[in-house]
Amino acid sequence: MTVTLRPHQVEAVDAVLHRLSEQPGQGIPFEGLRTQVIAATGSGKTLIGVAAADRLAARRVLVLVPTLDLLLQMAGAWRAGGRRGAMIGVCSLRGADSQGVPSVPMSTPGTPPRRS
Repeated sequence: MTVTLRPHQVEAVDAVLHRLSEQPGQGIPFEGLRTQVIAATGSGKTLIGVAAADRLAARRVLVLVPTLDLLLQMAGAWRAGGRRGAMIGVCSLRGADSQGVPSVPMSTPGTPPRRS
């Protein structure tokens, strides 16, 4: 799926790429490279994350979301955006309740992930 980003989303992706790039003469900090996307509700943070990971050719991405609804939205958008790697949702959601989001094993703290 190819999505045309809006100008503010393009700017955000560029900012993420800049933040996650090694700066000349500085090297990679001991704690690694990390960033956050802070934007208003409905502004397309999910698409920003998918586009940034794609442009970085990132193999592993940690995404933290505060609700189960956003977990399902994010997993679906990342799959629709072409991400085929492993995804694990650590939450209270049961695999059977994952609303058809494929290949996302769900786990609650203290239990191993189970495939839905």
